[in-house]
Amino acid sequence: MNHFYCTLLFILAYIPCSYASAKWNALPDSIISEDAVYEYTFTDYDKACRIMKELRKQGNLPHYTLDMTEGDLYYNTGHTYQALNLYNHALDSDSARLDPRNEMKVLHRLISCYDYLKLDTQKSNMLSAC
Repeated sequence: MNHFYCTLLFILAYIPCSYASAKWNALPDSIISEDAVYEYTFTDYDKACRIMKELRKQGNLPHYTLDMTEGDLYYNTGHTYQALNLYNHALDSDSARLDPRNEMKVLHRLISCYDYLKLDTQKSNMLSAC
């Protein structure tokens, strides 16, 4: 029975702490923007990831833009394979395929990824697509 009360006490003590922690980690609405992701990419990577996650959850931006922004976040912090996946996903979207400017933006990023990863065959395929 003593074990039951200890467990109950722990649970009751944990609930306010987890609420306070969630409230402490909450991001103000004014900071949830595409620009903020770029602003915090190098100075506070975790915050930039949280902002990116919130942007995806809100769904106010096109998927193409979200993929590009998150790809830039990963590329600029050395997570090149993750960036490559997101850029390829962005390239598959109608927003990129139907607008030559958007397609060029994605292709340039893909070429940078392939160049960084020394994937010369893929890079030359992208260059021929340009």
